[in-house]
Amino acid sequence: MIKKFLKIWSAPLFLMALTAISISEAAGAPSAEISAVLGGETYVMKRVEAMSGEKYEDPDDPETMFWINGDESVLTIEGKAYTRYVLLREASEEGKLMLTADGRNYILRQVLTASGAKYEESGNPETYFWSKGASAMLRIDGKDYEGYDYWLPFDEIWFAGQDIPADIEWKAVSIDGTDVIAGSDITVTFHADGKMSGIASVNNYTAPWFAYGNRIIISNGVTTRKAGLPDMMEQEDKFLEFLPGVVRFVILKDGLRLINKNGGEIVLTRR
Repeated sequence: MIKKFLKIWSAPLFLMALTAISISEAAGAPSAEISAVLGGETYVMKRVEAMSGEKYEDPDDPETMFWINGDESVLTIEGKAYTRYVLLREASEEGKLMLTADGRNYILRQVLTASGAKYEESGNPETYFWSKGASAMLRIDGKDYEGYDYWLPFDEIWFAGQDIPADIEWKAVSIDGTDVIAGSDITVTFHADGKMSGIASVNNYTAPWFAYGNRIIISNGVTTRKAGLPDMMEQEDKFLEFLPGVVRFVILKDGLRLINKNGGEIVLTRR
C-alpha cells in the first residue's frame, strides 16, 4: 500500500521566452514586485494601481512595465514591446497551473505520468507542460515551444549553477539543524528521468523533481506505509514535510545541501 505525502509546491512557476519574469509573492495572490531579466539586465517593476487587471512599472521608467488583464498581457522594456513570451504560474486551485501564451489563457491540471510532473489542459492532451528532472517540455495546441528559458520565481535573482548529478545516492546528515538519528537511514537519489527516490527513515519514497540552475521544486510523491519506532517516524515526517519547501540546492566537494525558502537545509553526503 502507498500513500501520497507531498503537496504541489505552493510558489508560482514562470516560463519565458527572451524574458524572465519572477514573482515573489505566494501563489493565488497578486504580487508586489516583478523582476524581468533581459540581455543580462534586471528590471524591477513595482505593482501600481490600474483600472483593471494587474500592472507593474519600473519606478524610474514607466515605459518598462508588465500588465496582465484577463486573457491579455503586455510587456514593454524601455518602451519596446515584447510579444513572444510564455507565462506559467500556479492557479488558485491546488494541482492546477495557469498558462498564458500568445494572449490566451489555459488552465492545466496535473495528470498521472510515468515520470516527472505533467500538467495538461482538460480535453486537450496536445497542450501540456511536462517537467522531468533538469529538463521540461511545453506543447500548446500541438506546437512544441523550444528554446525558452525556464524561470523559477524566488526572492533572489536566478543565476547559473551546477546540475545535480543523476543516479548518485546521498545520505542525510542533518535536517533543519537536527542531526539524523544514529544508525538510521535517510537517502536521496535524483534520477535522470525526473524521479527522485530513497529511504525516509522507515519507508521508501519517490517523487518527481525539476531543477534549473540552482533552483529546484519537488512535486507530488508517494511512500510505502510501514510502521516504525516513534522517534524514527517523527524523523521521517520531518524529512518528508521539509521536501516541498526546498527551493534551491548547493553542491559541495563531498556533499549536497537542499535549502528551503526560510534558509533551513538538509545536509547530505555522498553514500
